[in-house]
Parts: sequence; structure tokens; C-alpha cells
Amino acid sequence: SLKRQFSVWMFGILAVVGVLAAGISYLLALDDAAALLDQQLRLGAQSMDEGSQLAQMQREFRKESSQEARYDFVIQVWYEHEPLRSSRPGFDLAPGKSNGFSSMPTRDGMWRVYTLVYPNRTVQVSQSYAVRREIAASAALRALAPILGLIPLLWLLSTAGVRRILKPLEAVTQAATTRDATSLAPLPLEAIPQEVTPLVAEMTALLARLGEALRSQQQFVSDAAHELRTPLAAMHLQIDNIMQC
Repeated sequence: SLKRQFSVWMFGILAVVGVLAAGISYLLALDDAAALLDQQLRLGAQSMDEGSQLAQMQREFRKESSQEARYDFVIQVWYEHEPLRSSRPGFDLAPGKSNGFSSMPTRDGMWRVYTLVYPNRTVQVSQSYAVRREIAASAALRALAPILGLIPLLWLLSTAGVRRILKPLEAVTQAATTRDATSLAPLPLEAIPQEVTPLVAEMTALLARLGEALRSQQQFVSDAAHELRTPLAAMHLQIDNIMQC
């Protein structure tokens, strides 16, 4: 049916558009999350002094669960010729040589690093790429959820809209199928879509022409019956006369 075809096409279009929108939103969310994480690395490095607060950070780190500790930034400070000060005990990432972002390998995989080199110290804030991917993917999926949830809703609304649009056609169909076989009354044109109006109007005109043809036929039969009535009466009279002889 037209309704089913329209619904299938609408569902297909919504599915394709939804997948494209979801894909684009996912990639944009990944980029936004990566930019936000980079900004946190930068601000963390810029807010760090010679590293006097890192001893407290190490004590807090030891209290955290392994999952919490895994998501922490690692802050390192090299102050002149003093030993490395770090927020994570045993973290062995080498200091960067210039300001800015870089990628460095460790035994736990690749890390995203932001380095600030001062005349008397070097500050470095790092984060695991694996953690960054998890955070970015989680943020992207949260951004994706509304779009994926809207696709079924849009399909339901589209189906309801199709039914409403085609309702006048159903009225025309019902008027055509429930009428008497001899009825030649015009089909209703109220609220008919503009694209379908010519078809319904042509069907109404066809019914009018059919009615005119039937009326002409009835008139011909009536006239023929009238013309044959007098000769038949005369023949009947002649037969009666012959039978009386």
C-alpha cells in the first residue's frame, strides 16, 4: 500500500540520517573531549609551582582505589638539580625538552604529555592515552544517546503524520466502496491533498460522463419503446381481425 511504502521509505531515510548524525556527533564529541582533556593538562601544568604540594598528592594517591588512581593525571616537577617530585610514586616518564604537547611511551603504553620548561624547573602533566580514549568514548556515547533515542520517536511521529495525511484518501476510498452500484454521485474533494485532487476530480468527471451515457441509453430505450408501441398495437389489431374471419 501507499501508506506502507511511505512508512518504509521514511524509516529508511530517518535511519540513514540518524546514523550519519550519530557518526558525526560521535566524532565531534571525541574531538571536544580530547580538547577538554588537553586543556586540563595545560591548566594543571600552569598552576603547578615547584612541586611542594606533590607529597600530599602522593598520600592521597595511595588512598585511592586502582580504578580511581588509573584516571588521575600524573604531575611531575624537576626543580634544578633536586630529585624528581611526582604525584604518583614510581612513575618514570622522562621530562620533555620543550614547551607543549607530546606523546611519550611508558611500560603501561603511550601517554599524552604537556610540558612547561622554566629557567629553574620543568613541570610536566601526563595522562594515559587509554584513559583518554575511555573518557572521550564515554562522553561521545552520552552525546549519541539522545540522537539514537529520537530515531524511533521520529519514525512514530512520521507514521502518525502519514496516516493523518492519507486519511482524506481513505474517506474517498470508503465513499467509493460503500456506495450503491447505481450511484453516480461525485466523490468528496474535501481536504484532499493537492497532488491527488486531479485524480479524484477525473474520477468524478468519469462518473459524470458515465451517468450521461446511461441517461442517453435510457432515453433511447424509452424512445424506441414508444415508437414500437403503435406498430405493435396495429399488428395486434390485424391479428385479431384475421382470427375472427
